[in-house]
Amino acid sequence: MGIPLVTQADMEARFPPAHVRRVFSDDGSVTMGPRFDMIVDEASRQGEAILLRAFTRDQIATLVAEDAAVKGAFCKLVLAAGCEGRAEWSGQGAPYTGLYEKARQMLRDIADAELRSPAEAKAGANTTHLPRVQTAESPAFMYQSTRGNRSGGGF
Repeated sequence: MGIPLVTQADMEARFPPAHVRRVFSDDGSVTMGPRFDMIVDEASRQGEAILLRAFTRDQIATLVAEDAAVKGAFCKLVLAAGCEGRAEWSGQGAPYTGLYEKARQMLRDIADAELRSPAEAKAGANTTHLPRVQTAESPAFMYQSTRGNRSGGGF
């Protein structure tokens, strides 16, 4: 993967900086260690894998850069992955329980065009779910009632 889609600054803008530091560093220091970089890479690949159904990698990078909601979903994936294995941040009653599924569902909705990102204007449209428009070459839709279908129907 090229440049990271999510940075420490993005994480600290979205979540309390003290929480981010405690999740990703053993001593709570300001500088993140290699664990942070590894988790950002892993979580970004998971988010990318979902969006690759509808967008190219370049489009995904633009979506993350231009749409705060998409960047937020990637940040949620990163924090959820960071909380794994940390007893105080995972398990029953943990403050960030459910982030992983919420982020994945949002990214699936964008890939399936259930949600449309305003950044698609710059990145390019979701090509798998473009609106279908009838053209002159399209077969004519005929509306006729049939004997077997009381509600009437077209064919």
